[in-house]
Amino acid sequence: MKSILDELYSGSLYPAEQVCPTDPQYRIVNHEIGEIKQHLKGKLTEEDIQKFEELENLYCQSTSMESTNIFAYGFRLATLTMIEVYSKNAAKEV
Repeated sequence: MKSILDELYSGSLYPAEQVCPTDPQYRIVNHEIGEIKQHLKGKLTEEDIQKFEELENLYCQSTSMESTNIFAYGFRLATLTMIEVYSKNAAKEV
């Protein structure tokens, strides 16, 4: 088995694709979003539908950027936590 660093470097590990919310409400909320989108699209002109889809694409881009930053922050926080844990253990051993 390759190390995590090897997997990340080679591009065979995609953290964003591995995460799926386990909250039971997640699927329910997404289903409701889909129903509301279909309802709205049924009332819009073709030009408005295109604008709505453009808005949705921009929202997805924004959410992806936010998720990337949250992931990086969490990774840094975990790393700093491990540094603190090991430095305190090292200080106790001395």
